Amino acid sequence: MKKLTVITLAAVMLLGTAAVSSAQSKYGADSAECIKYLSYYTEYYKQKNYDEAIPNWRKAYKLCPPQARQGIFVDGTTLVRRLITKNANNPEYKRALVDTLIALHDIRAEYYPKYAVTALNNKGTDINNYLKGDNQAIYDGLEDVITKLGDETKASLLLFDLNSAIALYQDDKLDAEKVIEIYQRNVEILGRIPADTDVAKQTNTDIKNDMESLFVGSKVASCENILAIYTPRFEANPDDLDIASNIVRMMSSTENCTSNDLYLRAATTMHKLQPSAQSAYFLFRLNSSKNNVDEAAKYMEEALASSDIDAATAASYNYEYATFCVKNGKGAQGFAAAQKAVADGQIGDLDILKICSRDPGAPPVEYVKVSGGIFLDMTIHDFDMVRFMSGAEVDEVFAYGAVRVDPAIGEAGDIDTAVLSMKLNNGAIAVIDNSREASYGYDQRVEAF
Repeated sequence: MKKLTVITLAAVMLLGTAAVSSAQSKYGADSAECIKYLSYYTEYYKQKNYDEAIPNWRKAYKLCPPQARQGIFVDGTTLVRRLITKNANNPEYKRALVDTLIALHDIRAEYYPKYAVTALNNKGTDINNYLKGDNQAIYDGLEDVITKLGDETKASLLLFDLNSAIALYQDDKLDAEKVIEIYQRNVEILGRIPADTDVAKQTNTDIKNDMESLFVGSKVASCENILAIYTPRFEANPDDLDIASNIVRMMSSTENCTSNDLYLRAATTMHKLQPSAQSAYFLFRLNSSKNNVDEAAKYMEEALASSDIDAATAASYNYEYATFCVKNGKGAQGFAAAQKAVADGQIGDLDILKICSRDPGAPPVEYVKVSGGIFLDMTIHDFDMVRFMSGAEVDEVFAYGAVRVDPAIGEAGDIDTAVLSMKLNNGAIAVIDNSREASYGYDQRVEAF
């Protein structure tokens, strides 16, 4: 019995030693003092007696190892923020408190990695709130947070970071290329940040708009700067989609920076590597603005032939293309675009078709005498156009003619001015007006309504 008692006592002593060792490993060498001050400050903190909580928290923070309790850092940030506010008029002490606040976030992120994202985002917010006036410190701190968190960065920190970078640029402490790089990176990160609610979506949209306004207003991305930075990059890598996309995005958001050759070349590369109806149309507009008529026509035809274009967009493009062709001496292509819009139902059901066909000057009377008359010589082509444009046949026709240009044409037995109305077998109405002479020049027009 005595032997059994001794063995049992030894086991209890071993268990007790293990418990003490465990406490010491979690609460440090002076575990009793650590636990005591943790208890003291926690009670005061719960009662919102922050003035009494602070000195006890300081003791706990000094005595306890980081793994003792996460609350030391969570509660500590609240207490230190209160101290910062109270000591706003003591710059030196305030800065030391801010350093402590930042350290609390860093230690929490290191020892409690599950909560690192929250800790680092809170760190970024505190850096921006309490280091105002020190743009370098704000920039360095926020860059560190963004580098570590990436797409998990709080959206507002991206805006604060850009603001600090622009301030450093204006103080000649950061070059334009770096600011442009930061802007592009932050916009890309913002675009990847999830927004699960309407409020979050609106917040992200507002921040994006604020970033764009801030960037454009800063004049960092002057067209001159962009050209100087990106021209050599593009020339070294003319088929790099990222570089081309950056150029187009930057120049599009910069005032008066889309009429240069670099912009056109970059946009062309984007379309070449990722063709779409939209990118082809974009190149149509660019080349059109530069009077590159054949190139513009080529890209519009690509846009209209693209598989990703919808009917409404195609209708709009066809209308614009028809107008472009007529203005640039490509009448046949313009009429073809208009016919396509009608045939595909892109303008809805055809109700009225108007054709205007006017020559710049009347032919010689000798020609009139053998031409077979205005209807056979001139209007016959417009009949073809009616059938081509409408896809229908003529059921009824009424014509009225007059001699308004040259009496000699009338003496030759013909007319020089005519208007025709037709009822088509699809229910639509067509109207043709002809004149042998238009003082302003050759006039060929089609209107589908």
